[in-house]
Amino acid sequence: MKKMISFCVLLLIVGCKKTSETNRKESIPPATSSEQKVVHTPVEANPSTVEFQDENIDFINYPVDDLEGITSTGTAGVYRNFDFNYKNGETTFILVPKIGAEKWYTQQTKQYKNQDADTMIDKKLSQQSFKDLSKEFNIFIFHIPKKYLKHTPDRDAPYTPQIPRTIFLYKYNSDDNSWNIIEDFIVRNEGKEAKANEWRQDRTYKISTDKPLKTRSYEDKNGSTFTHHVKCDFL
Repeated sequence: MKKMISFCVLLLIVGCKKTSETNRKESIPPATSSEQKVVHTPVEANPSTVEFQDENIDFINYPVDDLEGITSTGTAGVYRNFDFNYKNGETTFILVPKIGAEKWYTQQTKQYKNQDADTMIDKKLSQQSFKDLSKEFNIFIFHIPKKYLKHTPDRDAPYTPQIPRTIFLYKYNSDDNSWNIIEDFIVRNEGKEAKANEWRQDRTYKISTDKPLKTRSYEDKNGSTFTHHVKCDFL
């Protein structure tokens, strides 16, 4: 009799367990294909750090901005153009003749005797695209991505750089239509603003006088290092 009672109790427990599991399964609707996707919770970025630029931007096909045109940087043979449209951020183009600034400038001025050589050169360069100019010039870019700019339509400049931010220095390689990040400067606080201007001036001087610049290596989140190379596949 005791064995019979124990067996009945066991059946009752098993039956209740199966009923409970059945009810639980029936109460949960089947997952749809979209619900089966893993949803990653975004991690809030640390405002004290600024990550390197990772965007594939078609700088070489930017139009030459007519508001400024291509003008001298103050160093004979070295020119610049600023993008006032802020298409992808704050972008300044620096053009340095491949044969050397002084040599190129001397050759050009000989073509414009009895004329304002600088005006004529600026006009000639402004009529060409950056792609065409890259055949004769090394093209460098100082670039602040748009995510580091604040829209300020009530001010003279429609966008204002924010802190923290990163200024990137790119160089264009016309052989394979690619951009290399040569260096960057991180502005973490207002005290770095003057240093950022000094950095720009120093790097402009070095690239205009063909001084060597070291290609920077970046550390990713896993600790490995790599030279950041941006390949442009727009052609």
